[in-house]
Amino acid sequence: MRSVVVPEGNSVEVSCSWRTVSGAPEAPTAVRWQTFDHDGAPIGSAAAAGSLAAYMTVVVPGAALPGPAQDGQTEVTIQIEATFAGGDKDTRTTRVMVEKVKAFT
Repeated sequence: MRSVVVPEGNSVEVSCSWRTVSGAPEAPTAVRWQTFDHDGAPIGSAAAAGSLAAYMTVVVPGAALPGPAQDGQTEVTIQIEATFAGGDKDTRTTRVMVEKVKAFT
């Protein structure tokens, strides 16, 4: 799992490469994503991803990434689940830190 710092209000793009056990590219039949807070509680509902492909980008809008309650950072986990033709599922998880936007001086 990797950690990325995101300015408050910005969207995040998460790239996914889906492959079979043998390593061949495979497009999923469905992909959905959801965000979770530091304690694992869901933030909003699961959402379907757009275009489906063996290599795709899932865009998580800034509205799904709550800003920090005070100066500092808030940890948010983005979970992406793909379903394939045979019913198999693959899940990816990325953690981002949402940071309060600093004012220019």
